[in-house]
Amino acid sequence: MISKLFYIYDHIKNYRIRRFLATVVRKLSQIAYPMRTLDGFINYDYSREDIDKNRKILNKWKKRKKKHIKSMTWFLPAFSSPHAGIENILSFIKFFLNKGINVNTVLLGSALDTKHCIYFIRKNRESSYLEKCKIFENPQIDKLPRTDAGIATRCDTAYSLLKFNNTKSKFYFIQDDERLLCPAGVQYSLAEATYRFGFIGITNAECLKEMYVKEFGGKAKSYFPAPDKKFKPRKSIPSKRIRRVFFYARPHDPRNGFTLGMAGLKEIKKRHPKIEIIAAGVDAKFDDHGLKIKQLGKVPFDQLPELYASCDIGIYILFSKHTGVIPFELMASGCAVLTNRRYYKSCLKDMKNCIMFDPTPSSMADAFDILCNEKIRRKIITEGLKFINKMPTLEEEMNKIYRFMTS
Repeated sequence: MISKLFYIYDHIKNYRIRRFLATVVRKLSQIAYPMRTLDGFINYDYSREDIDKNRKILNKWKKRKKKHIKSMTWFLPAFSSPHAGIENILSFIKFFLNKGINVNTVLLGSALDTKHCIYFIRKNRESSYLEKCKIFENPQIDKLPRTDAGIATRCDTAYSLLKFNNTKSKFYFIQDDERLLCPAGVQYSLAEATYRFGFIGITNAECLKEMYVKEFGGKAKSYFPAPDKKFKPRKSIPSKRIRRVFFYARPHDPRNGFTLGMAGLKEIKKRHPKIEIIAAGVDAKFDDHGLKIKQLGKVPFDQLPELYASCDIGIYILFSKHTGVIPFELMASGCAVLTNRRYYKSCLKDMKNCIMFDPTPSSMADAFDILCNEKIRRKIITEGLKFINKMPTLEEEMNKIYRFMTS
């Protein structure tokens, strides 16, 4: 019965209806299965005793000479599809399963979200490996079985790891400075507090490692989020003029600069009226102000390589302290990357493997004009492919992280 309801829900195309239904059912599930939450943070409350117990575990692991990890407990937010950060997390889980490590997965979220997540896992072949895990939905933390390592994957899962003492070690999978995703106030403070718990950090960018080490006194190792091998450039040579442009559109996520992107696209379209604009990123439909943008919604992961390879330019905006995975997927697909300027240590290099712009529509359009020069565009595409080819594979990076975890 539940599977049929989720099937119907997944096939409702109107985003507003989907969001309304999800909100209603989420509130009902919260009444039926109440959780202790504060501004979206589950198990947020903790005592001095929790901090002391956590510190003892961390110190004991630090002093241990032989650090064997044969079992793990991952704390994940419930998800409806594996995109970006979730895809990274699942890649690591799959890697550890293939190494013969026993993995427990703890799904955190409303009863609706966790049930939908399990439904997604069971109906998708590419997620079938997760069925090798023992999956727990919003469990009582002190009842979880003992494992050698506990791993938090987002700031709102770190509070559950803090209370998980049936383990020898604790790690924090950091993919962003998550304070920047929260409004100033309680959420910001709850996110920041997790960086002081002392977990060993695993970051997907060198700048995040620096943040965790220098600002919070933590220990961390960074890795390069190499794109999946499925991302390959098209066989044909890029056309002389720009025909198709990809825009990563997330209207409800401020860090992805949707309003800037739309204003920049309006200026670009004014200068280059013949280009086709393709947008994807989230199911929500948006007003394109007459730009005739082809809105694809949330594209399944296995269809992304073909989509990116069909585009001449990929526009990706991120106002946060990491690069994101998408620019590297675009590079690997032979697509010229257009992105906002970064002021921290980054693999993205202006006028080398990408073109950067300041946060104004005219600067974005001017950067686009640079790529209209066929010679420059080919250079950016070529350098992007060279960069991807010389970087380690994700499996090599995961092996590096495993060695770090047990060193």
